[in-house]
Amino acid sequence: MPFCVSKCAYCSFVSGSFPVDVIENYCAEIVEEIRAYFEKSNCDYEVSTFYIGGGTPSSISSPLLKKTLCSILEIFKSQPVEVSIEVNPSDVTKELTDALTDAGVNRVSLGVQSFDDDVLTFLGRRQNNAQNIKSFKILREAGFDNLSIDLIYGIPGYGIDRWKSDLIRAVELNPEHISLYALSLDEGTPLFDAGYADALNPDDTADEYYEAVGFLKDSGYERYEISNFSKPSKECRHNLTYWMLGDYVGFGPEAGSYLDGQYFERINNVLEYIECLKNKESTIRKRESFDIENQFLNAMIMGLRLEKGIELDRFIESYGINPENVARKFWGDFIDGEHVILDENCLKFGNKGFFVSNTLLSMLM
Repeated sequence: MPFCVSKCAYCSFVSGSFPVDVIENYCAEIVEEIRAYFEKSNCDYEVSTFYIGGGTPSSISSPLLKKTLCSILEIFKSQPVEVSIEVNPSDVTKELTDALTDAGVNRVSLGVQSFDDDVLTFLGRRQNNAQNIKSFKILREAGFDNLSIDLIYGIPGYGIDRWKSDLIRAVELNPEHISLYALSLDEGTPLFDAGYADALNPDDTADEYYEAVGFLKDSGYERYEISNFSKPSKECRHNLTYWMLGDYVGFGPEAGSYLDGQYFERINNVLEYIECLKNKESTIRKRESFDIENQFLNAMIMGLRLEKGIELDRFIESYGINPENVARKFWGDFIDGEHVILDENCLKFGNKGFFVSNTLLSMLM
């Protein structure tokens, strides 16, 4: 759902504020696009997970959101095991929770980002901390037993003590899942234009990440992916599909899909997307097929995001290439038990490796 009441100061996603008629047209057209896709004679997929991201899905009216979700879920052969949606704390009301429950949503990701009102103002968030707490309690009282909280770290000028306070407040709410994202600023965002990209401090960001890993582990949350921590058996199944390079299909502006070794991406403009759908034209703007070597690299890059890493023998069987040889070629000096760990049948990142994973993985490309 590429809609928001207002853009956050750090956001570079394809999203924005649109008139009600545009939102209604988009929702109607996206349902029909998904229906047409799944009604194709050669489409025989069982949908195991369904994720509604944004933008801010909760920013549209609750009746329209419910109608759209129900219409989409009716298309699938069976109810997905996991139905997740992203919501903004300032949007959470009983009307919204009733709509989500009626539509079959069973996992909610709450975009808290911080429990510090000063930080929320700096980030351009719509909510304050009181709304963070209230929204979480409303979701709990509505019966949602699989809640995730998003937090942002590495915010210049606020320091590790305020970050620790955010972590403590998050754990006090006792969500099943916590996602941590380092602040990054793309050109064109308000914070970038204000010069804050130069104020980002990698050392401070690293310290905050390591602090979070230790604190969350002590609080009962296991890291299962670079940015994601959960209680036992509460990992996000949908995102695990990405990282394990399973098949997935995305709909909406700039949505990506990966099917049978082919990646494709959709148009990145909301109005153009709607126009294509009205004209019964394809919304795909980019296709890329991967040979076996590139499939191997993609699987290795995604699999190493996971705490458990990758199994060497499975990769050899699937791709005919040994990841150990690749690791020794590109990361020889980093196989030290802290950056890269190489066991008998496993290749994975250590704690330091996770934080610099983008640098390490870029060496493979």
